[in-house]
Amino acid sequence: MAYNNNYMNQQPAMIYPGFPAGYQPAQMVYPQQPVQQSQQQQPQTSPNNQIFVDGIEGAKAYPLQYGTTAVLWDASQPLFYIKQVDMQGRPSIAKVCRYEDYVEPQQSEQAEPAPDLSQYATKEYIDKLIEHLSVGAQGRIVRNDIDT
Repeated sequence: MAYNNNYMNQQPAMIYPGFPAGYQPAQMVYPQQPVQQSQQQQPQTSPNNQIFVDGIEGAKAYPLQYGTTAVLWDASQPLFYIKQVDMQGRPSIAKVCRYEDYVEPQQSEQAEPAPDLSQYATKEYIDKLIEHLSVGAQGRIVRNDIDT
């Protein structure tokens, strides 16, 4: 018969007051909660309550309560979606909008462009015209209303 040396490797039994010698309390086994792996990536919410989704499919999949409307921002494109859920629970994407940075139009510091002066008569031309019209075709003097 072989001699068993395994008794040397065993832990000494603890003594529990009020229980007989050799008593071992039952090990508590807690059932583990099953870990659920989400198939879809959860939308991200920023600190200022903006909801970011991945494209139009992410916007369609985002859950809303009955009778609510939400603005969902696309995380990869400059788009946002306005999603509505009616009182019967039917969701719809009401609008898809593109946004871009607003640039203030620059006010030109140039004065208005100068008018085309080629269409206007010069002072010398008008003076010659007045002189010519003052003298009639037969050489008589016509009343000059311009200078009075």
